[in-house]
Amino acid sequence: MTTIPPAIPPVISQRNKFQELARASWIAPLIGIGVNILMVGTQVSPDSKLKLVGSVFCIIGFLCGLIAICGIPKFGKKGIIGSAIAGLSITGLMIFLAAIGLSAAKKRVAQRQEGLTQAKQEGMDAFLDYPGWLGKAQISNGIIVFASINELSEASREYNTHLGKNASMVSLTVNNLAGTDTLIVDPSSLQIVNADGSKQRCLNADEIYASTTVDRDKFIARFSGLISVPPGRQSTDRSGFFATGTDFSKAVAIIALVNGQEAKIIGQYFTPQQKKDMFKQGKQIQK
Repeated sequence: MTTIPPAIPPVISQRNKFQELARASWIAPLIGIGVNILMVGTQVSPDSKLKLVGSVFCIIGFLCGLIAICGIPKFGKKGIIGSAIAGLSITGLMIFLAAIGLSAAKKRVAQRQEGLTQAKQEGMDAFLDYPGWLGKAQISNGIIVFASINELSEASREYNTHLGKNASMVSLTVNNLAGTDTLIVDPSSLQIVNADGSKQRCLNADEIYASTTVDRDKFIARFSGLISVPPGRQSTDRSGFFATGTDFSKAVAIIALVNGQEAKIIGQYFTPQQKKDMFKQGKQIQK
């Protein structure tokens, strides 16, 4: 007759809940680190809410460590103090590093904003403090504006220091916020029309951008090619280029290819005071 051995009783964990919390305090942040590494490997978008999962695990670990320490008066240090301190150390270090990273990010944002503000002011000074040509045209309820940038201005000199080919620039703005069709402008199609009927073709914008001496690939990718602005959008940081020393005081219009067809942007040459008066009037209208 076969004897059936007695059933083996289950092993009951001897750890109390505070010991379990202490253990979880260092396991949770390690899981969070693993999740973050996995997301980097799978190239999860920085804007994805999944990026918060790792941080949640770290916070859980930190809270587990704090609660576990509260159990020491009742259950003693054994099985609690070592694990809890390890967990708090890991999460504390991660929080510290995150705080440093956040501070550095805020500093970079502040520096970038300061740079943008300075660039905007320099651009405004280049427009208002020097004589120059200004013209605009309305196409499909969108507005295209050309403004020459005086070569003596700080903005023009700074820009030309980064280019292998010096040029006389015109700022090209496409405001299509109220437009009904996409506006596609070719910055290499520009022609100045002078009062005597003569014309002056622009330089090839892509060749100018390709001559840049700083971050060439990024510069070309960002600025070269056609300017395509869909309805509800605008483009304010593109340029056209003419030969150095171009005289805009004789210009009455600039011709540009817009959506494959020639468009004439009518304008005139303004003194600095005339520009400032227009700018003040514009601000008063906005108020």
